Amino acid sequence: MVCLVVGFGVASAVQAATPNVVLIFTDDQGYGDLGCFGSETIRTPNIDRLAREGRKFTSFMVASPVCTPSRAALLTGCYPKRVGLHQHVLFPTST
Repeated sequence: MVCLVVGFGVASAVQAATPNVVLIFTDDQGYGDLGCFGSETIRTPNIDRLAREGRKFTSFMVASPVCTPSRAALLTGCYPKRVGLHQHVLFPTST
């Protein structure tokens, strides 16, 4: 019985230590477009708060300069060319 109780305690402690991950993936945004990265022109209080309370990455790259290929790379873990999405942008009306 003691092992069972200790096991549940360890399992809940491990579960509580799991981080929450929020990934914000935007299109056509420059490094200085957010307040948390130094913008004095554009006010982004909610994103600034997320950056202040969490982890802020300062070195980042995408697989492509346009949205569809870079999102495909993020979701598949492959370069866009490997999944056939390296030349085109998919729109909601695309078939």
